[in-house]
Amino acid sequence: MINTTTMYWIVMLDSMHLVLFGLAILVGVCIWRVLRYYDERYGEACKIGKERPVFPRIKICLLIVCLICVLIALAFLPTTKQMALIYVVPQIANSEMVQQDIPELYDLGVSALKQQLQEWGETK
Repeated sequence: MINTTTMYWIVMLDSMHLVLFGLAILVGVCIWRVLRYYDERYGEACKIGKERPVFPRIKICLLIVCLICVLIALAFLPTTKQMALIYVVPQIANSEMVQQDIPELYDLGVSALKQQLQEWGETK
């Protein structure tokens, strides 16, 4: 059965997607800024003949790992609609009413279609 806490998390999934998407953009911008900052310092060092600045490997590696983690979380976090389907469809499909009434409704539908086809064949 779905309780209030489960419903809350199902409804909040879209907000979580937005936060993770914003975080992915922020991390991407940080990677770009670190690389641009290094490029500017490298250009200045070349102009005045100073020693080449150290490439920020650790910062870039950490930011890339963060970006990959956020993108993986975005890929595997279901949306509100998907999570509702994950919870609701099995409960509907496994309910006693559906298990008992669907075969009867199917038989009624098939007999009605056969009757319509017979009537349609007689009118031609």
